[in-house]
Amino acid sequence: MRRLQPTDRRNDFLVVLVCLFILATTSYSLYLDRNVRLDLGGEEVGDILFRRGEAHRRYASSPVWEEIRTGETVYNHNVIRTENASEAIVHLTNRTDIELDQQSMVRISVHADREIELNLLRGRVRVERSYAEQTLYLRHGNRRVFIESGALDAGLDGNGNLEVHVDGGRARIESGNERDNRKVRENANEAQNETQNENDFEIKNENESEIESEGESERKNGNKLSEQQTPITIESGQSALITVDETRLQTFSVRLIAPASG
Repeated sequence: MRRLQPTDRRNDFLVVLVCLFILATTSYSLYLDRNVRLDLGGEEVGDILFRRGEAHRRYASSPVWEEIRTGETVYNHNVIRTENASEAIVHLTNRTDIELDQQSMVRISVHADREIELNLLRGRVRVERSYAEQTLYLRHGNRRVFIESGALDAGLDGNGNLEVHVDGGRARIESGNERDNRKVRENANEAQNETQNENDFEIKNENESEIESEGESERKNGNKLSEQQTPITIESGQSALITVDETRLQTFSVRLIAPASG
């Protein structure tokens, strides 16, 4: 049997050292990468449950888009974007699922009061919630749709109007608060119609004969609708079209569409 020569032992020792160096370097790089991501994005709020095609993520403090893959962590204030013929599902830690259709974009934020805000910047999303104790709402500009239960389908049309449909639950539409107003100003160039402030509601029935609400009556009399009077509830099976009045930027109308009969 051949005895190991001193040179053989030295070679084996060098191989072990090189392997340990590579392992240490890789581990340290992963550690730094994780810390950088935490610094950029803050706390972890969920992960990518599913992805088809191309999807990208942008951190709150970075202008750079990076590809995001299935299983990767989503951090607070991340913007998730899907490309053409692509889709993605974000699973939040509170068991809420956010499905992004192709060419869609949403910013996910968890505020200090633990409210979850989904800022729809482009395209269409479906939001399904399982945990009802945490406030969850979808925002576009200064319009907020609170998802109380069930699922909500929401999308932007070519004119920047917000279309929503409630499936198996309930939602309510409210005008924004000061935090929303501030974000609208800060993100004026991020999405079309992002700078519009809407505080008054004009509620229209789905059929052609419009039913005037108290809010519409006050608006016609020149009085602004107070925030306490604005919430509009959307029941399961109902849809709503939230339309901005381009000539009166402090006004938007909500057309409620009743569920189909039979």
